[in-house]
Amino acid sequence: MIENFLDKANIPYTDGFAKDHPDGIRHFAHSELDRNDVRVKLLKLHGSINWWRFRPKGGKRDDDFLGIRVEPQHECRTKDGRLIDELDSGPSFLTGSDNKLKSYQAGVYLRQMRHFESALETHSAILVSGYGWGDSGMSIRLRNWVYEESDRKIILLHENPKKLRAGRHLMHWMCPMVKQRKLILVRKWMCNATTLELHSLFS
Repeated sequence: MIENFLDKANIPYTDGFAKDHPDGIRHFAHSELDRNDVRVKLLKLHGSINWWRFRPKGGKRDDDFLGIRVEPQHECRTKDGRLIDELDSGPSFLTGSDNKLKSYQAGVYLRQMRHFESALETHSAILVSGYGWGDSGMSIRLRNWVYEESDRKIILLHENPKKLRAGRHLMHWMCPMVKQRKLILVRKWMCNATTLELHSLFS
């Protein structure tokens, strides 16, 4: 949804995958996230519905890679003409706390997490929408980040924030953060909030 919006608005962005695709597949390129000519860097820490795990025909496990298929599968081939197969029945998308915590430490997910950490260190405010706070590792990281510097804050958009508290990691520290103005609650979905309204929260 975000990518469709950016494309329609002609806003340049990078998602970490190379734009060129000589074998019909866009490969993850670490340098893409280091680009200075784009302001929007899209990090999908839990994967994406268009990320797939591939392996060239006859290849070994070390040949596996994550990519975004651009061409029909029968046209995805290596330089030497071998077909490139999708290995799994579904896209690469992290679910479950244990799976996420392990996957954060390797491959594309680790590289993205490093860029996420770098972004955290260079900003003093985070706008959160659509995150359920069920990922304990990420929730702890955000809590630690907001208290590391006095001017940091998290702006949370949710029509009914109380629904986030039951059974979620957030329940133990949400109220103190609100009182300390570390967590700013906006009781609206993002689609109902104006740009001007959100911009004022960052000042």
